[in-house]
Amino acid sequence: HRSSPRAFVSRRRCERSNGELMHIADARFKTMFRMDRSAFDELCETLKPDLEHKTKRDLPVLTQVACALRYFAGGSHHDIGVGYSISASSHFRIIDRVIDAILGCKSLDLTGCLNPSAFKYSLIINVLNIKKK
Repeated sequence: HRSSPRAFVSRRRCERSNGELMHIADARFKTMFRMDRSAFDELCETLKPDLEHKTKRDLPVLTQVACALRYFAGGSHHDIGVGYSISASSHFRIIDRVIDAILGCKSLDLTGCLNPSAFKYSLIINVLNIKKK
């Protein structure tokens, strides 16, 4: 059972990590997240209604999107977890929330990339390709 102070420390760590995102060189940012900063910011704003804080323990939208995109871009959940001070179970819960938010977002044009029988993680690759254009 996690106590409030520890959750608070983790949230502070996430806020620091999010601040560090802004200091990453543009080319490295694009390599890490497979999209440029403006597309990343736009995606965060688009997904914000579905991902913003519902409880005190929820992570900021920027953190959730960053964790998910870094994972989709080939990052290890171990490294991402250390970087944002989150457990593996929290990491995969974030992945599911971000995927559900992307798939449920009417303003993202997913026409042509949604195949009802497709595995849901493969859809994210298509979303990332749409955002890169």
